[in-house]
Amino acid sequence: YNKELFVERAALSALLARFLKSDNRVLALPGEAGQGKTTQLCHWTEIMLQDETGVITFSASDFAEDTLEKMLRQIFDISYKKNIDVFLRTMNAKAEAAGKQVVFLFDALNEVLAYPSASTELTGPQLIYQDIYNLLSQPYLTAFRVVFTCRNYTWLNELRPMMKNWNDAVFYKADDEELQVRSFTDEETDRKSVV
Repeated sequence: YNKELFVERAALSALLARFLKSDNRVLALPGEAGQGKTTQLCHWTEIMLQDETGVITFSASDFAEDTLEKMLRQIFDISYKKNIDVFLRTMNAKAEAAGKQVVFLFDALNEVLAYPSASTELTGPQLIYQDIYNLLSQPYLTAFRVVFTCRNYTWLNELRPMMKNWNDAVFYKADDEELQVRSFTDEETDRKSVV
């Protein structure tokens, strides 16, 4: 992420703002390779940190050997003797009391080729999303929001079909057109060449 070369994608930032104000807890951000999904997440992280929003970012490579629960335990130094759900509920309550949100950003779920799990029926992206939903997207975690990126193929063929069971948590339109990260618009390209 190069802040000096970054070009604001107004439609994506507007989408994020609507999502953060909604009651939904999960925003999928699919797109093809090289369209700026990772750069957009980096920019949003920077903005949220300036706004003193709690932000926790993950890359797909973080999950080659560890589950999401194990990663959260390591990050927050949570003993395996303690119930992680109690910790997450406490974190949520503190964020609510402060009038803040905690945003979890996951980049490139399509790159989770293998995920440590007992299940062999689901793909890596499906397994990590299942853990994201089960740990971070429960209805009582009202201050938590999750944003993840993935390739279009993974979204359409692996994750979106799973999400139909979890519609209450997911923020997307029926046609998904607005969610897709696409090439720069002509206006954005003009702005980019001025920079």
